Amino acid sequence: MQSELFTYALIGILILAALSIMFGRALRALILFFIKSIIGALAIFATDFLLSPMGFAVGINLFTAGVTGILGIPGFIMLYAIAWILR
Repeated sequence: MQSELFTYALIGILILAALSIMFGRALRALILFFIKSIIGALAIFATDFLLSPMGFAVGINLFTAGVTGILGIPGFIMLYAIAWILR
């Protein structure tokens, strides 16, 4: 009886450890995505402030923030390249 209880407790602890590792990585990735999206939105805001007199503007919305959150600096440059092409 004692050995079964110990075995079940050990299996439960191992399952909890595995779940915490799996969800810990996903949660970390989600938090990093939100931080990068906020930084990207602020970078778009600052760049729009500087380039709007010349006619270059990229709106700040969920799509543009998501692009900068996922792709980072290359996504930021891509947004302004598309704005330049479509100008």
